Amino acid sequence: MLRCAMATVVCSALLLNSFSLIGQCNPSNLFFNPEFDLGINGFYTDYATPAAPCPSSDCLRGGYMVCTKEVSDYHSILYGSAPDGGNFLAVNGSSIYKDNHPFIVFAQVVSVKQHRFYYLEGMVMSLYPVNPAQLQIQINNAPIYTFEAPSESHAWVPFGTFWYSGNESYILISVYDLNLAGFGNDFALDKISFSELCPLSLGSTPGVAVASTETISIAQLLFGNEELAETEITVMDVQGKIVSALSGGSAALPHGLAPGMYVAQGRNREAWKQVKIIVY
Repeated sequence: MLRCAMATVVCSALLLNSFSLIGQCNPSNLFFNPEFDLGINGFYTDYATPAAPCPSSDCLRGGYMVCTKEVSDYHSILYGSAPDGGNFLAVNGSSIYKDNHPFIVFAQVVSVKQHRFYYLEGMVMSLYPVNPAQLQIQINNAPIYTFEAPSESHAWVPFGTFWYSGNESYILISVYDLNLAGFGNDFALDKISFSELCPLSLGSTPGVAVASTETISIAQLLFGNEELAETEITVMDVQGKIVSALSGGSAALPHGLAPGMYVAQGRNREAWKQVKIIVY
């Protein structure tokens, strides 16, 4: 997926009808210490730091550490290392609650711009191939994304989700492990990033943001008030997979599309146009 963190351009802005403005973007990662190069500094967690190396296979229950090498050096039955040889956060998932919620794995406050789109991403790995962690990302205590660590150990898997800031200026981003299994439930995080989404991922193509429940005419977005009877439109995700094929002037964006960026390209008689659509 193409995102602002992978771009070096500055995004232009376009306001279409009543839809949200997609403005300039900032490719900076808003997290502090996102690859844990500074150890345990800069984030909050409910987990405790155990002594290392561990004296027994159970010493990391409810514990965490920033590992600088193979995790088996700290816990004899766990297995995994950083994706690039650097540091990573290793966690032995807790089987207890704190203040009526699962333990917070990672939490940090960041400043955001109002009415902008952001993308949160990172990498997760299971350290033991039993009872993989069920992780949930919350912003201001509201869940925005839930995902499962991979079932096999020592396999880094990317995760990511979009978020729209609305009227927010400062937000608390928290990661929870919803799995309360006392056996297994061991995982690692690395390369976490939270950055403003860049709608210029597809060059200078104009963009529009819509809610997944909105009904919008793709034909009118592309061709305005032209005669639209012969319009043919294809909607694709950013990997090039076709999610909808439409025709005629009433061609509307399908309801229920997963949050993300899409491209609608259409032909009306001999004219070809395209528009980026961010569904939130």
